[in-house]
Amino acid sequence: MRGIFVNQQAAQCSIYESNRMLYRALSDYAEGYELKYLETSTSDIPHGYDFYVINWHCLTTPYLSADCIKSLPGIKISIVLEVFPDGELAFMGDDILNSFDAFLVLDPTTTRTGNRYPCPRPLEIVDGLLPLLNESVPVVGSFGFATNDKCFDEIVRACRREFESCIVRVNIPPATYVGNDRGRFADIRNAMRAEVGPGVDLRITEDYMDKPALIRWCSQNTINVFLYNRKMAGLAAVTDQAISSGRPLAVSACDTFRHVHPYIGSYPDKSLSELIASSVDGVRRMQEDWHPRKSAEVLKQILTDRGLYGN
Repeated sequence: MRGIFVNQQAAQCSIYESNRMLYRALSDYAEGYELKYLETSTSDIPHGYDFYVINWHCLTTPYLSADCIKSLPGIKISIVLEVFPDGELAFMGDDILNSFDAFLVLDPTTTRTGNRYPCPRPLEIVDGLLPLLNESVPVVGSFGFATNDKCFDEIVRACRREFESCIVRVNIPPATYVGNDRGRFADIRNAMRAEVGPGVDLRITEDYMDKPALIRWCSQNTINVFLYNRKMAGLAAVTDQAISSGRPLAVSACDTFRHVHPYIGSYPDKSLSELIASSVDGVRRMQEDWHPRKSAEVLKQILTDRGLYGN
């Protein structure tokens, strides 16, 4: 059985990176099928495959129209990254919804309904994790693209209030789709610096790292912290690398972390110190529950239900 995974053209974008991560999981743990990989910026998708796994998104792949998808001969599976807490798929009109045979929904909190299959965000497994950057004081790490809902300044404020001395590392790389407005970068940096107090060593970088490097960066931190405050569909991608690093984790009560809350709770209900002490067990359970083989099992179920698997 032959399939093809269709992703958008390479970009500094969480949608692109999430789909690369999913492809590796489906390919590395493939059973009974071969899966080719294609990045494209056009609607020219080769025919001749038994199934198609497609990164469709209104922002990054607008050229993949309903007619283009319907013209493909095999089983057509859409990857869904953005789903509301009530399970509603975001940004998909009826024409697109009716073009696919099944939906692989990267949100383990959703419920299996009809042709919609919940799937965990597959975690990457990386060797060569690094020791703590500093064992004398807490090292608090965070990262993400330059949008105001990341609340990086709140992380600095929380550290100033809780720790007599600490290092705060924040990496804000450039991005393809959310823009690289230097004024926004400056505002975010200034907001963080305004919260610095005695004992807080704030280190801001703008490095775009590949996934293994980012996981190793997270492994140097005593705790990785994400205190988003936003109302939008989908789960945050940033926790993937933090979980893969195995270090303690803190997230806000924001819905975008709803997949993480059952495992570790949230800040400020639990302090950073409490989460440093208590969250590792939850991180380990997430590593097991969201192992990349689990994503391959979901694809296997879709192919089985569609009469392909084992034929």
